[in-house]
Amino acid sequence: VCVKCKATATSYSDSSIVVRDEHTHLPDETAKIVLEMRQNLKRKAIEESGPIDRIVEEVFHNINIKSNDLVINLPSIRTLKNSLQKQRRKTRPPIPQTIEQLPSPLSESYCKTTQGEWFLLYDGLLGGTRSLICATYKDITYLSQQEHWYGDGTFYTCPSIFYQVYSIHAYYDGISAPCVFALLG
Repeated sequence: VCVKCKATATSYSDSSIVVRDEHTHLPDETAKIVLEMRQNLKRKAIEESGPIDRIVEEVFHNINIKSNDLVINLPSIRTLKNSLQKQRRKTRPPIPQTIEQLPSPLSESYCKTTQGEWFLLYDGLLGGTRSLICATYKDITYLSQQEHWYGDGTFYTCPSIFYQVYSIHAYYDGISAPCVFALLG
């Protein structure tokens, strides 16, 4: 990888190669590795559904072990995260601005956990507006075995197309475990 180098080599489909200028430096291995890492990060951001933060943290953890030169030559964590979010947005449907823009039915990829368990229990009307209720079979089973449940609703952290997020928690041995989530329209 040449950084700030005016030398170029262009190959054409007829197997000809045109070289302009000469390289006056040694190859920059660190720049090559950084470029490969950035391409790998972009690929992961597109192919995987996990949080961007986790993808970036994983890479930074691995390079801290390898070399300080890599850390110095990478863009800031904030720049990387913004770049990856932008890449991911290009390949995903736009975020709905109204409840009517939310696809119905939801695609299967939005109805399962990362472990492949079905998560969407209900997608329909409650009180005349569309609502979603989510929980895994394990969550429902756990909830059914507990004596104490409690509910908690919030309006503040709710996606703008819904009115409220409501969750049902099981309480056992001093530990609260969220089991059911409802996005209420």
